[in-house]
Amino acid sequence: ELELFVNAEEKHWGPNYLNFSFVMEDDFSSDTHIQLGSAFTMTNLSNLGAEWRNEIAIGTDKYFNSELYWPIFTAQTYISSAVQHDSKKLTIKDQSGLSLGEFKRSENSFGVNFGWNLNDQFQVETGWSNNLGSYELPSIFSNIIEEDEVNFNRSGPQLSLLWDSLNSNSFPTNGFQFKAKWNWYDEEFLGAKFNSESRSLFGVGAWQLKEHIVKMNWEYDTFDSGGDGTVLEQYSLGGLFRLSGYPKNYLFGSSTRLTTATYMYRLHENKMSIFNSPLYIGASLERGKVTNSLWQTNDKSQDWIWAGSIFLGWDSIIGPIYLAYGQAESVYLERARQFYLSLGQTF
Repeated sequence: ELELFVNAEEKHWGPNYLNFSFVMEDDFSSDTHIQLGSAFTMTNLSNLGAEWRNEIAIGTDKYFNSELYWPIFTAQTYISSAVQHDSKKLTIKDQSGLSLGEFKRSENSFGVNFGWNLNDQFQVETGWSNNLGSYELPSIFSNIIEEDEVNFNRSGPQLSLLWDSLNSNSFPTNGFQFKAKWNWYDEEFLGAKFNSESRSLFGVGAWQLKEHIVKMNWEYDTFDSGGDGTVLEQYSLGGLFRLSGYPKNYLFGSSTRLTTATYMYRLHENKMSIFNSPLYIGASLERGKVTNSLWQTNDKSQDWIWAGSIFLGWDSIIGPIYLAYGQAESVYLERARQFYLSLGQTF
C-alpha cells in the first residue's frame, strides 16, 4: 500500500486577472461611438488583500487609470492612490442635426483616498485630488472669448458614498445601488482664482416578479463655480435610456437631471436565445433636463423633456446588447427620434 502526502502552500501573490471590453453605440444616422478597453488586476499583494488595477481604453473617448488599493489595520479600512487620464469629445449640433464643431475635454488627475468598507454593500471614502486639464472649444464659442483652448487647474477634498446590493450591472432583477460624490475645489481658470463645487448623485433599484422586471434610475450632476467666471464644465444627456430619441451626448449643461423607469419581460431562454443567455423585451419612460448650457439655449431650455423607448435586450457573453427605437419631445432637435444598436459595457 502506497500513501501520498501533499503539502500545498498558497503563493504569496495572485491570482492576476486580464479583462477586455468592447462598447459600441450606433444610431443608424450620423453618430457611432466605439471604445475598446483592457484591464489588468494584480491581487493579494499584501496579507490583507492589496490590489493594483490598470485600465486603458481607446476609441471615441480615451481613458487610462492606474489605482493601488492597500488595506491598512484591517481588511475593511484602506488607502488608495490613483493616476488617471480622461479625454472626451462632444459634437455640438443645431436643431436640424448639423454639426457646429466639437468640444473636447482632456484631464489628468492624481488622487489619494482613505476608505472604509462598513459591510459588503456600504463604502465610505474621502480624500484629495488634483486635476489639470484643458478644453478645446468650437469656433462658435472660441470667437467670443478669443481662445481656442483654455486650461484649468483644480484641487481639493472629496467625499463619496456607495451602497450596492444589485445582483447585476447589466440586467439587474433585484437590489439597490446608490452613489453620491462631492468635490470642493480651489480653481484656477481663465486667469481667475475661485472656489467651485461638483455634486453627483446616482440611484438604481430593480424588482422582479416571475418574468416581469421593473427598474428605476435617478441621476443628478451639477457643477457650481460660485457665480465667478464662465462654467465650461458640461455634463451630457442623450442616447438610449438617457432621453432616448436624441443622439448620444447631444444635450449639454453644467447641471443635468434624469429619471428613467424601465419595464422588461424575460423570454424563455431555451426557446428564444443562444448560449443560455437571457433575452428581454421592454420599454422605458424617461424624463430629464439640462440647465446652463453654453450652446443649446432657447426659450424652453429650462423645461423637462419626456422621452421613451421600446427595445430588445440580450444579456450576452460580451455584455448587454440592445436593439431599440426611441422618441422624445422635440425641444432641441426638430425630429427627436432614433434607432439604436448598443453592445458591450465598460469595466
